[in-house]
Amino acid sequence: MTELLPSGKFTIDDVAKKLGYSKQTLQRKLSSENTTFQKQLNSTREVLALNYLQNTDMTTSDIAYLLGYQEFNSFLRAFSI
Repeated sequence: MTELLPSGKFTIDDVAKKLGYSKQTLQRKLSSENTTFQKQLNSTREVLALNYLQNTDMTTSDIAYLLGYQEFNSFLRAFSI
């Protein structure tokens, strides 16, 4: 998923294809782990955002773009407490 975020191709279909699974198989595997695609996407974005903020001098706008947020405000809402 980390490879696909900057490309903008990070839907469940894109990830399943990259892994060599069908969408249904990926959903079953995630379900068996008591998670969902959206939860994994959010978690990946959070880990990457923290890493970028702590270890780079990138702007928050650049980070939002790399994480696949269409709008900067969406990035801010996702990480506001």
